[in-house]
Amino acid sequence: MDDPQTVSKRTRGQKVILAYLQQLHEPISAQALFARLRNEGSGLGLATVYRALEGLKREGLIHRKISPEGEALHSLAQPGSGYLTCLHCGESTLIQADKEIWSPPDPVSESASAFQILYHTWESFGICGQCQFKA
Repeated sequence: MDDPQTVSKRTRGQKVILAYLQQLHEPISAQALFARLRNEGSGLGLATVYRALEGLKREGLIHRKISPEGEALHSLAQPGSGYLTCLHCGESTLIQADKEIWSPPDPVSESASAFQILYHTWESFGICGQCQFKA
């Protein structure tokens, strides 16, 4: 996923954003990321931030989730993990799971033979314990 050829093809914006996301411990919106980077003098435009995030998502390097308010939030992808996301409060919990859950379909299987998998994510939606308790 992170071979030297792929790394060398990353844009300046992707490199800046990837480095910034590595420092964060919570998901961030593109707008908030743009504002923080602008305050630090990065010089990246808002459209560049959106394009860079999309490219990093396609590489499987970042995870995008949608908040209860409908805003896309971005964070580093965690290989071999997934998310439990509460539909009431929007809290996402990172979990590690059994390898079988994360394995993509066998590329030689009949159903996947004409489909090249680039990355996959796993996210389950429900109601967290705190929101269940409040109800």
